[in-house]
Amino acid sequence: MKMIRIALLGLMLLTPATAQATADDLRSVSGMETHNRALLVFAPSLADPRMTRQHAIMAQLAVQAAARDLLFVQVDKTRVIGSHDTADSLRRRFRVPLGTFRVVLIDKNGHTVLAAPAPLAGGAIIRAIDARR
Repeated sequence: MKMIRIALLGLMLLTPATAQATADDLRSVSGMETHNRALLVFAPSLADPRMTRQHAIMAQLAVQAAARDLLFVQVDKTRVIGSHDTADSLRRRFRVPLGTFRVVLIDKNGHTVLAAPAPLAGGAIIRAIDARR
């Protein structure tokens, strides 16, 4: 019996878990205020090389971002990944024209901390957050 449990545990550890996002996992950017900071990245498409670069930078910062309550929100022409907001409403709120690439870091109070027309380096993101802690 003990061998079966060990074998099943090993099988569970080897089987990749599929993460499923639910509606309860996401909030609007406004709803994140007081709880989370957000790095919003606007791009003409999710496949834009600048979006890909910012995504890679955020992947490298995963542990530091989690420690700082930083969420990553990706916005293209019609889709938003990371919040319930619509692409149009976020573009209006942050004054980002359609087809424009822009990165916006907002603090827990909803104010813009950094904005840039190109991907933000990991160190710049962390320093900007830490300077406001």
